Amino acid sequence: MTDTPTNHLFYGDCLDIVQREIIDKNLRPNLIYLDPPFQSGRDYNMLYQDETGQALPKQVQAFTDTWEWIPAHQQALDNLPRQVREPGPLMGLIPPLQRSQPEMAAYLVYMAERLAILHDALAEGGTLWLHCDPKASHYLKMVLDCIFGTNGFRNEIIWNYRRWPTKHPDFQRMHDVILRYAKGEPAAWNQLYEPASDSFLKRFRGKANVLDPGATKKRPAEHETPGLPMRDVWDLPIIAGSSKERMGYPTQKPLQLLDRVVQTGSNPGDLVLDPFCGCGTTLEAAHNLQRRWIGIDITIHAVRAISALQALYLSDRICTNRSGPLGYALPRRMPVSTCATVSGRPTRSPRALDGSRAGHRIRLDVPGGVQVPVALESAAVAAIGAFRQRQGGLHGPARAAGPAAGKPRI
Repeated sequence: MTDTPTNHLFYGDCLDIVQREIIDKNLRPNLIYLDPPFQSGRDYNMLYQDETGQALPKQVQAFTDTWEWIPAHQQALDNLPRQVREPGPLMGLIPPLQRSQPEMAAYLVYMAERLAILHDALAEGGTLWLHCDPKASHYLKMVLDCIFGTNGFRNEIIWNYRRWPTKHPDFQRMHDVILRYAKGEPAAWNQLYEPASDSFLKRFRGKANVLDPGATKKRPAEHETPGLPMRDVWDLPIIAGSSKERMGYPTQKPLQLLDRVVQTGSNPGDLVLDPFCGCGTTLEAAHNLQRRWIGIDITIHAVRAISALQALYLSDRICTNRSGPLGYALPRRMPVSTCATVSGRPTRSPRALDGSRAGHRIRLDVPGGVQVPVALESAAVAAIGAFRQRQGGLHGPARAAGPAAGKPRI
């Protein structure tokens, strides 16, 4: 038995938390999806600032060190032969790359360390889905081949989308790559279907088709067609700027995409892990589809974003590593416009994380280094009461609820 509950969010580095809270406590995720950061020219600085816009030095340093070759990367590289199944290709690739592209070499070592421990954590028959862009996908595929073995590779999925194009001397880059690997056999799989073409529906009159023994042409079957087995090219739109789904998080992926991943690679009751959970879309998809989930992120803004806009109706409890500042149990559902702190003064944030006015959020003000467990019902009362005080022109801090007695009710 384990004392690490599921439906939890952890604040910290997944390298440490996966070992301590998952492997050491004998939890085995059935599906792991990760969309890690990559230095692709986008500005991620907003993820490493506090509510006042001031930089968070430790997190800024953690992010910067990921993309610069430092002694810790050399030490990690020296340890890789003991962590991966087939280290030869990596050991032949990374040292030369360190001289020509040190940022990419540092990134690959960073990812290899974490992918190796995620492979150890993954259940037999489980699948890992790595979301990346075309700039790094070929390198990351080599890393995963070394960890899972070449037989572990199952799919290179192309997520095809459209956005406003700009003139460029190359073809427009409008796709991401999702690498799907399996650990052992049989790999978890639920067949999904896409709509059949008009010509197929016309030819078989809306039915499935069957090829009789000795026949050369297929004929309509008795039952309706479920559609065509899904291809590895997924035509799904990105989140529109005006969409209510948008949370102002720069790397947010559409819920429709994560629904498809979770449906394909897991079953109700299975455990889904996202070690770079960002604004929590994977956790939302897992929760909506009756899966258990664990989310991890090293950026405090990711934790706050989930807490504010999604985990209010996703989680039994928000928690962190033992030294972290958070420890809230939050109400399952609260309107996004209801903005108040659970343990501090009522507050209303006029802008989303990207500076837009897409929505308001609840700010979590917690004394540094102190965990404040709060019963779900009491937290809801405290937050809603604070909101009503503000609406009624009353002042004064919202009253923080005391520790929960036993398992909170939902």
